[in-house]
Amino acid sequence: MSKLLALVGATLGGAVGWWLGAFIGLMTAFMLSMIGTGLGVYAGRRFATAHPGPALRDAIGGDIGLAVGTRAARTGPVPGLSAFHAVRSRCNEVVGR
Repeated sequence: MSKLLALVGATLGGAVGWWLGAFIGLMTAFMLSMIGTGLGVYAGRRFATAHPGPALRDAIGGDIGLAVGTRAARTGPVPGLSAFHAVRSRCNEVVGR
């Protein structure tokens, strides 16, 4: 998860740096983009360190995507809600909650 958040931080930081630097010129946009990328990686890794494991999962939206495509996601008579509960139960078993 740390690498994913570093990637998101780098993307956002680089985009903000480029946007700010583009008002001055192309080279300034490039330099501020590099600085923003570095700061974004730092912020993303720091966020991942501050919110480890289940706390991070809850901070970014719960159990979404942890068991997509597994048999647990396709069971139950009601395709929507019961499948969600099956996936959530399985994810909680895996995580140890």
